[in-house]
Parts: sequence; C-alpha cells; structure tokens
Amino acid sequence: MLAHPQPGVRARAVAALRALGADEVERLMPLLDDPSGAVVREVAVTLAPSADRLPEAWLRDRLAADRPDHVRKASFRLLSAHRSMARLRCFLDLLDDRDPTLRAAARASLARWAPSDAASAYRALPDEDRARLDTLLDRAAATVGERRVTVLRWYLQASR
Repeated sequence: MLAHPQPGVRARAVAALRALGADEVERLMPLLDDPSGAVVREVAVTLAPSADRLPEAWLRDRLAADRPDHVRKASFRLLSAHRSMARLRCFLDLLDDRDPTLRAAARASLARWAPSDAASAYRALPDEDRARLDTLLDRAAATVGERRVTVLRWYLQASR
C-alpha cells in the first residue's frame, strides 16, 4: 500500500505502520520525497522517534530551497528530533531562510536549544565540522543577537 497510486491510501498505510509500531525506517525514507504533503507529514510523524537513525546529510539535502515546502518542513521536523549537533546546525542554517515558517521555527527552536550533551557532542566533532559550526554561530549573531550566541557557545564549552 506504500506504493499505491492514491496519496490518501499511501498516507493511511504509513499511519497504519506507525499504529502497529513497525520500525520501517529504510522502507519509509523514500516516502519523504513523496509529491503528496499528506504522505510526507505521516512519514515525518512516523520517523520522528527514529530520527537519529536517519542520515543527517540526507535530511539536510531535503532542506534545500528547490525542494517542495512539505518536504522541507518534514525534514526540519526530523532534524529537530535528531542528535544535538544536527539540530543546532539545522536551526543555524535556517535563521535566514526564505520560508517565513521555517525561519520562525528555526529561531524559536534555537532559543530553546540547550541539550545536556552539547559540550561532549561538540568536542566529538571533527575539526572542520567544529569550524563550520563556529562560523554559523558567528553569522547568527546578526539575527539572534550576541547574547544568545554567547549562551550557545557556553553550552558548547561547558563541562557537565
């Protein structure tokens, strides 16, 4: 039913898998690119508990400006449920997005971002990824203010 020509049937099939507790990450991933917003929303809800099993780069590709809005919003939702550094990169990247809904969601999410594993996750990043994140933080100061960036940097440096 996941390949049925009617989007309503595909959406209900995804919802049924979720209701049954089926852990079908690999099987549902391709449906994140479905042309139907209803199907993509069901997939995002279903995959959210397993978001950290989805490749971050694959989700980030779906945030590209040329992707349909429903795919971008679902990718944001899944990245928001991902590991702490993936979430932070996503929020920082979307601070100046063309879509006002994604932009507002990224700003609100960034204001609440304070994971307990931030420092250890930051230290575990390869040097080039840490440098990219630092650049994103520098750029974010113009949007969210220097004070918020200082708080974010504190979370990344604090030992807990």
